[in-house]
Amino acid sequence: LKYDYLKAEDAASVSRIIIDVGEASDLTVICYLTGKDGIGIQDTRIHAAAGAKVHLVQIYEAGAEARVISSIGGRYEEKAGLDLIQVVTGNGDISLGCFANLAGRKSYLNIDNGYLMSGKGTFDINYINNIKIRKI
Repeated sequence: LKYDYLKAEDAASVSRIIIDVGEASDLTVICYLTGKDGIGIQDTRIHAAAGAKVHLVQIYEAGAEARVISSIGGRYEEKAGLDLIQVVTGNGDISLGCFANLAGRKSYLNIDNGYLMSGKGTFDINYINNIKIRKI
């Protein structure tokens, strides 16, 4: 998926990606998001059924006047999980967030990120895991 979230005629752009992965499935999604100016907002929602594996790669390239907000929310059932890779370049203002509801036994979240910012841009990351612990 290649998405130029800010075209010349747009002041702002909002997109939503919904990923619903069935039992024991394996899915890889690669998103390349680029923009020079304005505001780009991306909302990604994920549901991974038992045993499902989601591999999400997000590459952001933001111009000096760009503002990027990316939010990921997901629910992961038993033995399901998300492998998230985020790569950020540019000099705009970028905020990334991920909330993972690890609802099932042995569900997981793995995150790798890399960033190279220049200029006066800002970079903000918020990652949250919600883990339900059962009494033994």
